[in-house]
Amino acid sequence: MSVRQKWRPPLALIVTGFVALLFVMPTFAMAVVVAVMKQPDELIASLVANWGKIALALIVVAVATAAATYVFWRGLSRPLKILAQATDSVARGHSTFDTDAPYGTREVAQLAEDFSVLVRRLQKRSRYLETLSAHFAHELKSPLTSVRGAAELMRDDAAAMEAPKRQQFLENIISDAEQLSALANRMRDLARADLATGDGRAELAALAEKLSSDFAKLAVSVEAPEGAAIPLSPESAAIVMHHIADNALRHGATALTMRMPQDDVLDLVNNGEPVSEEAREKLFTPFFSTRRQEGGTGLGLAIAIALLASANSTITLHSPDPVTFRIRFSDSA
Repeated sequence: MSVRQKWRPPLALIVTGFVALLFVMPTFAMAVVVAVMKQPDELIASLVANWGKIALALIVVAVATAAATYVFWRGLSRPLKILAQATDSVARGHSTFDTDAPYGTREVAQLAEDFSVLVRRLQKRSRYLETLSAHFAHELKSPLTSVRGAAELMRDDAAAMEAPKRQQFLENIISDAEQLSALANRMRDLARADLATGDGRAELAALAEKLSSDFAKLAVSVEAPEGAAIPLSPESAAIVMHHIADNALRHGATALTMRMPQDDVLDLVNNGEPVSEEAREKLFTPFFSTRRQEGGTGLGLAIAIALLASANSTITLHSPDPVTFRIRFSDSA
């Protein structure tokens, strides 16, 4: 069912009416004053005698109204129309958003630029989600195929299958189910990370204490002034540090050190296996993991990136050996 659209006057009509009223009202008021002050015979005689001047005045008013209306239309109405057309073009799937209008007010130009920034962010986000969805579908395919194959073999060969073989298939099914569960949990964390905010501050000492509690095999230390904190909410900071520590532990690390060489920089140093040159290129790519057999999903660093991005902050590999992740916080975070 089509939705009935309410009629709304165009901006050009409103501007024209306003400008016309602005010019006509003083002239009309003067005419009323003259008409009241003179007798009818005198008024008619004056109109006949001065009809040329009156006609000229009306022409001047009409020209002035048209000129003012054109200025408003050129500086406001048409640029807004162009902006609406460009926005509609993007909504229909056009990949670019042209804001280089030849005229318009400063406010309209700023509005167009804001729209342009929004379009670029949405397009970047759309490409990210498309890539993430493709990776997710690919990651699901392997364990699902394995589970289905093992279940079909157990069903078709149930009577003749020996106990050790049955046990092996069951263990494979459980392992694949655990991998699917871990993948689902990481995707949930990633979705939460995308919606998180970076408001608040988290003390490094409290984060180190929590990491020591969560990872008993990892010695966590802080090399920073007493009371040092980072501009992240405690919840977001805890998730970021958890994934960094988990990644370090999976690569053989026994110690993790938090250092603050600058007020807006935090280095996370671990003594795990050095990052290979091949892994450096894909380190922050979602679903890339060198520890797939140990249950790695390749989403830990992606979650950390999303959480830090919510606070306008970044994370990079500062050193491959010793492995050092550097988080740089924005001044506005």
